[in-house]
Amino acid sequence: MKTSTAIFLLLVPLHVFSQSFTADQYKEDYLEACALIASKYVYFERKCDLTRTEFLRQKHGYADSITWDTETFVKELRKLRGAFPDGHFFWSVPRELSPVDDYYTLGFVATFTSDSALIVRKVYPYYAPALMVDDTIIEVNGVRSVEFIKEFGKREPQSTLHATYEVAARNLSFIKPYSPPVDKLEEMRFTVRRKGARMTVTSKYRKCTPTTDVRKSRTDSAAILVQRNGYLSLEEIPDTSLSSHPSLLLYELKTKKGTFCVLHPRDFFDWDAADIDTVMGIVNAIQPEALVIDLKDCSGGAFNEMLYLSHAVNVTREFRFFYDIIDKKGRRVSGVSDFHFITERISLRNTWKGKLLVRSNEICGSACDFFVRWMRINNRADIVGTPPAGRGGGTDDFILKNTKASINFPLRERIPLHYTSTIEGETVEMDYSSERNLYELLDEVIR
Repeated sequence: MKTSTAIFLLLVPLHVFSQSFTADQYKEDYLEACALIASKYVYFERKCDLTRTEFLRQKHGYADSITWDTETFVKELRKLRGAFPDGHFFWSVPRELSPVDDYYTLGFVATFTSDSALIVRKVYPYYAPALMVDDTIIEVNGVRSVEFIKEFGKREPQSTLHATYEVAARNLSFIKPYSPPVDKLEEMRFTVRRKGARMTVTSKYRKCTPTTDVRKSRTDSAAILVQRNGYLSLEEIPDTSLSSHPSLLLYELKTKKGTFCVLHPRDFFDWDAADIDTVMGIVNAIQPEALVIDLKDCSGGAFNEMLYLSHAVNVTREFRFFYDIIDKKGRRVSGVSDFHFITERISLRNTWKGKLLVRSNEICGSACDFFVRWMRINNRADIVGTPPAGRGGGTDDFILKNTKASINFPLRERIPLHYTSTIEGETVEMDYSSERNLYELLDEVIR
């Protein structure tokens, strides 16, 4: 379940593209990508109306009709990615091929709300953004924001529509050179509603410095905080954390309804059972009204950490699941298995047995998706916020022969035994739906 969109991609400086390969080499790599998808993608039948054989046949004919060069190759790889709505499907190109020479920002972070509003939630003053916090973007380049986001989302469609639109909102203001959503950077024109007034502003993309380090984002005004999956962060991060682990942020939140402990896992792959044991010891010493596990904008990760956290909130039932896998030999294998090899080694001194809430949103997925369902199956927590991304498979990385561009997609699916739906593409029903900040949400949901 670990995403193979590694963070080093966010930190390596990239250069302008140059013509490096022959037309035949570009065509060969494109068809290699198509063949990999046709033979190995576990969700192919759900995501494509064609049979695997017909898909590949059509792609061969299509590739023969194209004049291949660097620009075309990047466009076609992006288009190929856009054909499959799956949050675990990625593509990337080496720095020599990218039409974008670095990371670029418009200096703000937007979100797409449940009532279809595109709203600015965060700005980076260093980049002199033309937009302000709480601006509602009405039009983008003369196109209604709703229509713009729907169209822009087709370039990186996710497993659910809500996740697709939210990812599009984040991608609007942050261009990654390894998977550029555009062919060139152009001045953007926004019509916004600001404090009741309507106005039009222009904004230019500027080179930026992304980081996953919270401390750096606070001490370096040029640093833009991203999650390890590469998306701009709208995490609600405390000024100080009671936990020393950078991936397990813990703080107290006092509202009119009482004192709560909030645990925000930034990911599910950079910590172990001992780390969560320490965190739960702190929680138990505080004895809050409830523990809130805040998965908003968590980048997901692996089953190990998902099970560590489950045990930490006293859900120790064996995790059994149905699996559907395309193995290394191309055989499709299904059956029932478990993660006993993980759980048999979990031994925690500190667990939380009190009231539990789990907050999710459309950016969190993968391990977050499984954790949310596992809490629901075991009647352990109230699920609040907005539905997680609905990413149900793992992801595998394939490097193309000539260009060393890559595509990544799931070869396997797992569904918790007795769960009545697939996780991939499912929109979870919330116990309490809200897009408010955590302080306001807790005041609403706690009776």
